[in-house]
Amino acid sequence: MGNVVRHAAVLTAAATLAVEEQAALVLAIADAHPLKPKPLPAVNDLGGRGLLLVDALVREVHGRAEVSRRPPRAAISIRLPLAPVAA
Repeated sequence: MGNVVRHAAVLTAAATLAVEEQAALVLAIADAHPLKPKPLPAVNDLGGRGLLLVDALVREVHGRAEVSRRPPRAAISIRLPLAPVAA
C-alpha cells in the first residue's frame, strides 16, 4: 500500500479485498490515471524491490501475485489461500 501512496494519483487509486469461493483471500490495488505520476521524494535510497518482496512472500504461502501494466491502468492482484498449506 505504501507504493500506492507514493506513486499513484491520489483520486484514481483503488484497493479491494474479497474472499473467493475457491477459499482464497484476494487483494487488488489499481491506479487508473492515464499518466505516470512522478514519485514523491524518498526518505533514503532504499527502494525498488517492492514487487520482488511481495512476490517472494506470496509464493512462500503458495499464493499468486499478478501485475498488470496495460495503459491506462496499473494494477496488482494478490491471491492468498485461506486454508493452511501442508508442509
